[in-house]
Amino acid sequence: MTIEYLTSINEIIMTLPSGLLSPTILERLLSTVQGCLTEYFERLQSREETRLSEDYDAEYEEALADEDDTDEEVSGELSRVIHAVFKNLGPAFLPYFQQMIPRLGDFVVKQRWNRIPHSSNHRYSERIQSLPCNGFYVSSMI
Repeated sequence: MTIEYLTSINEIIMTLPSGLLSPTILERLLSTVQGCLTEYFERLQSREETRLSEDYDAEYEEALADEDDTDEEVSGELSRVIHAVFKNLGPAFLPYFQQMIPRLGDFVVKQRWNRIPHSSNHRYSERIQSLPCNGFYVSSMI
């Protein structure tokens, strides 16, 4: 899904009167957001595997860094869409948001993981797995 598409969804939701989003639209939106997060994780994992491969070099890193930047923009826009829906519906969005919590928990964990320097001795891996996230420990999500 493109950043422009997510931006359009965000702008539409922001212009709608409060409470106008129907349960059908919310289910579709939830499916779209979760699909975007799934695609995000697949791309993230693919880049991580590339970085760990034997053929990895500085040329690959430049391309992967561009992909990282694009995914960062997508994740920011996803965040704005979720914020817009919360703002529009208030507490009525909570049941839908609760369905998203497991995937969003994964998202938060992966964001933290990407900001920690990687090391061949996995010193940081042990540290990240001990971080709590919404009452669950990261090791149960990885």
